[in-house]
Amino acid sequence: MLFCPTAFILTLLLHAYQPNLLPRILPRLWVVSTTAFPRTSRTPIKLKSMFHAFLFGEIYERLSRAATDEHESILARARDIAGINVTLVDLQELRTLLEEEEKNAPMLDRFRSAVSFVNAIWLVAVFGLTVTFWPLLQLVGGSLVRNVSAFVLRNIVPVVIRMHRLGIWEIAAYVVAMLFVSQAARYIAVMGSGGPGAYVALTAACASMLCFCYTSSLYFPSVVASRTSSLHFPSVMASRREAGLRKLFSMLFYGFSFFVLSILAAVHDSQMLGFFAMWALFFVLGFIGESHGLKYVIGFESKEDLIRVLVSSALILILFVTARLTGSAKLVRRIRPFRLGVMVAGNVTLFLALLLRSSLFYWETERSGIFQKGNYLSAQGQMLLCLALAMIVGRVFKFAAMANTASTFGVLYCAEKLHELPWGDWYILGIFIGFAALYVIALILRSHPEYLFGIVDTSFFLISAPSIE
Repeated sequence: MLFCPTAFILTLLLHAYQPNLLPRILPRLWVVSTTAFPRTSRTPIKLKSMFHAFLFGEIYERLSRAATDEHESILARARDIAGINVTLVDLQELRTLLEEEEKNAPMLDRFRSAVSFVNAIWLVAVFGLTVTFWPLLQLVGGSLVRNVSAFVLRNIVPVVIRMHRLGIWEIAAYVVAMLFVSQAARYIAVMGSGGPGAYVALTAACASMLCFCYTSSLYFPSVVASRTSSLHFPSVMASRREAGLRKLFSMLFYGFSFFVLSILAAVHDSQMLGFFAMWALFFVLGFIGESHGLKYVIGFESKEDLIRVLVSSALILILFVTARLTGSAKLVRRIRPFRLGVMVAGNVTLFLALLLRSSLFYWETERSGIFQKGNYLSAQGQMLLCLALAMIVGRVFKFAAMANTASTFGVLYCAEKLHELPWGDWYILGIFIGFAALYVIALILRSHPEYLFGIVDTSFFLISAPSIE
């Protein structure tokens, strides 16, 4: 029965509509001190990159040289960049903060090194305590440990098993997960969205996923057994029934995870939760990332899944970019938590699917055994068209993540085409060209490291994009 997962999602929807309802009803897990996170009348400036720091420094220098009647026009530009009200006092505090960080940088490096050493000691200590605890307890307790173990097995374990079969532990597990949801909402009242509450909400989401696995093992044990067995044996060795059960469990699990993470992302305005929610959505649609012992599988389980993910990711990207370019500020704020997930997961899954379809080997493995030249050429046109559109839209409208991801897969596309050529005895020439291209790419990335950061850049979702004079 999926009563508990459904009730959990419906409760989350109610929580999204009334965020203050659960904190009033459910008990708190710990006290969120209002003095630990003082709220000021001014919203602090958040630097999103070194480029933003450079822009604010330029504005501060212009303010220091400009006349008083010119301050308002200069501060208007700072407001466009930050998306909040910015005053001269805010810029002065930002400069002081950056100067203190520069002074404390060597000390912070030494502190990080010390913490790394302490962490190593801590891990060794935890491992040693874990290994020696039970032998020490048997040595000291002796017969007492055996008597207590016998009592637990005889009187307590049967009760626990009966409560498990009645579903009592299932309900209790979802209640605990909901307590974490309520606790995360209390941080919004203290710090607003985007604070530590998002991490507590992530804990609640992970707890709810474990609860869903527990529910599945309780009512559908064959599904979970098939899923766990696939971690050790390739799916081609499993029967059709086991493969179907495994896919069913994956769709239900990732679907449940998507709903939970997306609702919590909207409540907390968290890119982190939205990022995981978008990946869960693409896993529902057919993208896979699994471990089979020492072998890892990333991609798609069938060509039908590939087409489904390709079309879905293209539609999602089109909708998000259109909403940013033509939508209102309110709409942009609503979809803002999912911007990182869409730009990373959407672009990667789209171009990965196109790259696989454009491969010569994709069309050589058709069941008919006949190479379909028309479909192969059509796939090349689709790949090149999407690459060109992504680069043009990304460069023109400042969508750096889309443009840089398209450039990356453009290089992979060229490498794949290079591999398809009939080299014969000259195969070493192809390998040499590939390593030469890799050398050039390394030099470019060394000179322009901002390219890698641009792949996950989502600054285009700012309500007011920064204007550069």
